[in-house]
Amino acid sequence: MQSTNQSKESRTPEQLFEQAVKAIPYELTPTSITQGTLDVGPNEDIEYAEEFTFPAGRLFDEELIAGGWVELRRDGDDITITAFFGVARDGDWDKGRILPDDTAVQGCYDLEKKTWDFWIDRY
Repeated sequence: MQSTNQSKESRTPEQLFEQAVKAIPYELTPTSITQGTLDVGPNEDIEYAEEFTFPAGRLFDEELIAGGWVELRRDGDDITITAFFGVARDGDWDKGRILPDDTAVQGCYDLEKKTWDFWIDRY
């Protein structure tokens, strides 16, 4: 995972999170579910995640819907932004998952290059 030293980065954690979300190459829809807060002191650790869904493609006549989390963590001076998504046919998370239960689309945002790397792997 890529991280950067906070003292080198003039943007706030909230700005970095928004930048990373905008860089995901899909039309994300927030679910309004969040965990944690980005509103902390300058030296406090952060664990913040926000849930999103987005159309990820089609499989024959069914739309593939991805859903999951984008997370920002700050541990000391290091900030890391990652993503974790499942994929389901027509958004049916009970019967339509296309990946095994222990597998997801995972990603890591490179703060310097402002790009994402995504892969499918077990967690």
